[in-house]
Parts: sequence; structure tokens; C-alpha cells
Amino acid sequence: MRPVCYVSNACRLAVVPLVWWGIFGFGGNPSGTQILREQLNVSSVQAAALTALLLALVSMCTLLPCRIHKRIMRPPRSSADRSEVLS
Repeated sequence: MRPVCYVSNACRLAVVPLVWWGIFGFGGNPSGTQILREQLNVSSVQAAALTALLLALVSMCTLLPCRIHKRIMRPPRSSADRSEVLS
């Protein structure tokens, strides 16, 4: 597998925990929005927007093309296409 596949798969596994962390936090710890608000000294709306951008970036990385995922997501060939390939 190429490095793109590893990044794509890692992001696929990280999306749900990152959404949970961004909104609620883990185990009583502050959420991602609260951390951004405190560290960057921004309003709640701005921190929520930054969290949304971070989550969108991770979600976008799940769509990185790699050979394996391209093959899986490719639409099935019609029977006419298969007969041309075989002949």
C-alpha cells in the first residue's frame, strides 16, 4: 500500500472519535472546541467553526484516492465491457 492509503485509512478510523472529542470531549476532559477557545482566545462560535474545519479536513482525507479504494469504488462493468476485454 502507498502512504496515501495509510493516511486515508487512518482518517477513516479517526473521524468518529474526533467528532466526539470536538463536541463533547473524553472522560470529563474539555472538548476540542473548549480547548481552541481557551488556547486561541476566540469566541465559542469561532472555536466551533475552527473545529468544524478541522473535522472537514479529516473527512476530506478519508476520500484520498488510492489504487485499492479506487478499485473497490469503481462502478461495476457492464457485460458488454467484459466481453470486449475478453476478446
